Amino acid sequence: MGKLIKKARDEKGMNQSELAERKSRSQATISDLENGKVGVGIFTLMMLAIGLDKPISYFIPEMTFLYTINDIQNKQEEEALSVFRALEYEGSPFLALRFMKMLLDYDLEQANQEWVEPPDEEEQEE
Repeated sequence: MGKLIKKARDEKGMNQSELAERKSRSQATISDLENGKVGVGIFTLMMLAIGLDKPISYFIPEMTFLYTINDIQNKQEEEALSVFRALEYEGSPFLALRFMKMLLDYDLEQANQEWVEPPDEEEQEE
């Protein structure tokens, strides 16, 4: 992954110090990431992807995606993942994630309302 970070940074025409300043990190941290001395967490990866104008999937080997896609058994899940990736590529990864969370919250809210007991018949007549 470090090589991909360096490649993306080079493609952007930035040096380590410029990327570090842009992402509120030290130049040494960027160097450590690129040289594989430290692991890259998902939050850091998202920040780098945005700063380097790359989708997160750019930094993940293709085989990971092939394996993951083969594991998906549910067609709706596969379609949702496809829509999420399109949003990630074409728009904002943060927007895509917020939208998915909003849908989940809405669905949970609707499910909770279904479990509310209906009023008694006497209450309905009044």
